[in-house]
Amino acid sequence: MSVNGIDWSILAGKILDTCFMSQQELAEYCGVSQQSVSNWVNKIRRPGLLPGRRLLELAEKNDMDIKSCGMESVSRVLEHLARHDDKVLRRILVLYTEMQEEDKRKFLRYAVSIAGG
Repeated sequence: MSVNGIDWSILAGKILDTCFMSQQELAEYCGVSQQSVSNWVNKIRRPGLLPGRRLLELAEKNDMDIKSCGMESVSRVLEHLARHDDKVLRRILVLYTEMQEEDKRKFLRYAVSIAGG
């Protein structure tokens, strides 16, 4: 599994949401502090080699598509949402990253149509 270009913030957030884990539980799984997980989620730091490997293993065990964890624009939106604690919208964006490309286009067309654009 390649780690080039992974947005660790998105991956950590996706794992927390998908696995219904708290930051503390993920920290224990990765052998780090809860503050380390918070730093990953908030893009303050990236995980080291061993914690990064644990995140990738957990993603693989849960059939997560890590390719979607490198999307820059979604990354910026998730970072903003994490700061403003909008869990519903964040969950929608996480689900969006898991959609097939055609479904993403349909979703965006629908969002534009209901936004009046």
